Amino acid sequence: YSEAYHQALIALQCAKNARPFNMVSDQDYKLEVEMLQAGTRIPHPMTVSRDVNELYL
Repeated sequence: YSEAYHQALIALQCAKNARPFNMVSDQDYKLEVEMLQAGTRIPHPMTVSRDVNELYL
């Protein structure tokens, strides 16, 4: 597991699939991430927004 890779994957998912940046705030998403890797830090929606901008601007 890599926090940076996880954060990049979230940004790519949002950009590629037109998902809202606040998908990371969804309780079901948080539960899924916690189930797969307990203690995983989930980035704030503003961080996801900045990451998408860095990828495409």
